[in-house]
This record gives sequence, C-alpha cells and structure tokens, in this order.
Amino acid sequence: MRRPAPDDPSIDGVTTPEYRLINHFFHDFKGGLSTVIMCLDALRDGIEGAVTPGQDKWLEKAERNCQHLVSLIDDFRDLTRMEDSSHQLESEPLDPGAMFERLSTRVADDASRRRIRTAFDFVDDLPGPRAGSPLVGRILERLYGVLVDCTRTGGLVQTTVRIEGTGPVPELVLVIESEGVESDAELLDTVFDKFRQTGAGLQLGRGYTMLFCRAAARYIGGDLQLAPWPGRGTRADLRLPLATTGT
Repeated sequence: MRRPAPDDPSIDGVTTPEYRLINHFFHDFKGGLSTVIMCLDALRDGIEGAVTPGQDKWLEKAERNCQHLVSLIDDFRDLTRMEDSSHQLESEPLDPGAMFERLSTRVADDASRRRIRTAFDFVDDLPGPRAGSPLVGRILERLYGVLVDCTRTGGLVQTTVRIEGTGPVPELVLVIESEGVESDAELLDTVFDKFRQTGAGLQLGRGYTMLFCRAAARYIGGDLQLAPWPGRGTRADLRLPLATTGT
C-alpha cells in the first residue's frame, strides 16, 4: 500500500479515490451475498422440501456467516465515509426501551449458543421517545456481537446502563464487562488502530467491527473505550447521545 504525497488527500495512506473504488466493488459483493442469504432462507423455509434438523443447523450457520460478511461490508463502507466526513448525519425516531428489549433478546440468543450468561442492570429509567442517529442501534448490535464472541464459554457478559445529563441531549452510558482473557490497556488500544492491530496477538475486536463502533460513536458525539476488567476479562465503556424529539 503506497504512502501518498503530502498534498494527496488520503485516509491512513489510502487515497480517497482508492477508497471509493473499494466501496464500488463492495457494493457488488454485498449484492451477491444478499442473494445467497435469500436462497438459504428459501431452503430453510422448505421451498425444496422438508429440511432435517441437521441440515437446518448448517443452513443457519451459513446464513449467519453471510450476514456477518454483509455487516462487515456495510461497516467498512460507512467507516470510510466517516473518515472523510462524507457520511450524512441523519435522525430517526428512537425508543430506547424497545431498543434495549430487542438488544437484550438478541444478545441472549447469540450467547446461548456458547452457554454464556448475560445480564442488564438499568440504573435509571430509560427516557421516552427520542430523535437519534440510526447508528445508535447499529453500534450496540456490533459491539455486543464482538464481546459475546470473545467471552469465554460459560462466562458472563454483564451490562450497567445509566443516563447522564438532563439537558436536550442526555447521554446513554453503558459499562459492559466480559469474562475472558485479560489484556493490558496498551494491547487493548491496538484494537482501534488499523495497522498496529495486524501485528498484535490480541483476538478481541481485530478487524473493522470495533474500528467502526468507535468511529461511529465519535461521529455522533459519543465515545467508546476498552479497559482491562481486573482478574476477569475486558470492560467496554460506551457513551451515546440521545437527542430530544425534534432536535
């Protein structure tokens, strides 16, 4: 990968036209994967005859992996847009209560495959309807996907949720603790560096998912940090703004 001249507009050494070319090809890749997912769905629904429990298991795994690839493509494309400030900040109706109900169910379903325990502790009542970025739910979904995958079998993922601030844009604050291998703060920080992470022996969050989560959180005025959970594993501190309706 070449390094650009000082006056060559670039992101981490890749020129903006090169990023646009990658995004262009990823658009085609995503279309193909979406078709594969549609075919897998049709097979699981019995369009070609009844599916046995064993076949259903493998079809589910194949679909899950395809969905993961689609998510990676979406995250890469949006991450590059955020890095060159071309991603549009949009707002949509947001119901924090319903969002966490869906999230806790999804997290529990994902965790059950590896006999992982999950817990949510809501310190404060969740606010009423908000007008928030569609990135909020996506950040939460992606972050928990990584943390659940990296939690040791039979371990615990526990979350404390609170609200900070009483003004027009209070913050949703999550402390997520995951039992697993404990890494020091310096090693955890490599997760958020595209180039340093390739040479680190850390499994947690390598690739684009955690990069996307932090970039997206900061793009909407929040933040994401990782720290050791002493003697237990890893702690993620996430802050996301929740705008009042109409802002």
